[in-house]
Amino acid sequence: MYPVGDEATYRARLERSFGAGAARAVEASYPVSAYPTPAVAWATLLSDASFTCPALRDSGALARRVPTYGYRFSDGDAPNFTGLPEVPGLPYRASHGFELPYLFPVVPLAGPQQELADRMGDYWTGFARTGVPAATGAPRWPRYRSPASVLSLAPGTGGIRTVDARAEHHCALWDARWPPVTTSR
Repeated sequence: MYPVGDEATYRARLERSFGAGAARAVEASYPVSAYPTPAVAWATLLSDASFTCPALRDSGALARRVPTYGYRFSDGDAPNFTGLPEVPGLPYRASHGFELPYLFPVVPLAGPQQELADRMGDYWTGFARTGVPAATGAPRWPRYRSPASVLSLAPGTGGIRTVDARAEHHCALWDARWPPVTTSR
């Protein structure tokens, strides 16, 4: 059913994509047993390697020059407002752009999701007003530093919290494989 439908296919895909030696390191960070399906394990590692960790690297570079704030949208039950078809066993979860209904009235949100949307609106408004994403009564949004302190945004009690996104997304593994490009000035 999936391009990565079982553990053997997952391992073969790892070896084909990263080589035998690196495949073992990648599998140690993304073991199939930690995910609902091999396809979800594969999608997670691809998201980390190609989107999350490069974005965190860019944020780190930017933070050396100007105040920088990062967030990770973490509502795994975010509504799919895109019209894209659902794939059984491979949920979109908190995909790129799925925070947009929390900032703009695109679709109705459930109670805790609407509370998160209200809080996000407060943070964004505070940032527009002062240059600091702060909201009265909300957890403090830290400036981006090392480790990658970003604000995780999810509904419910404790859903808004600071996380070390680099550690949670195995960025040391990906940075070792694809170190940042440096330019001399």
